[in-house]
Amino acid sequence: MALARCEECNSQDGLKHRYLHAHTPILDIRIPCGARHCTRLASILLTDVEEAEYRCGLRRFSVLRHRDVRVT
Repeated sequence: MALARCEECNSQDGLKHRYLHAHTPILDIRIPCGARHCTRLASILLTDVEEAEYRCGLRRFSVLRHRDVRVT
């Protein structure tokens, strides 16, 4: 599952995975940062496995509290 984080709250290390690849949601979808007490807009962060899927053409990823977020 991908993460939504703003530039200030961006942390590459999650609880179980590393999130090294940032992408922008398409069509100007406004997704808030998933960090506690943060209201800034976020980028979508993908793991290495999700990034490999992205490079193979997958563009929809599940993000906590958001379903099927499309990224560029």
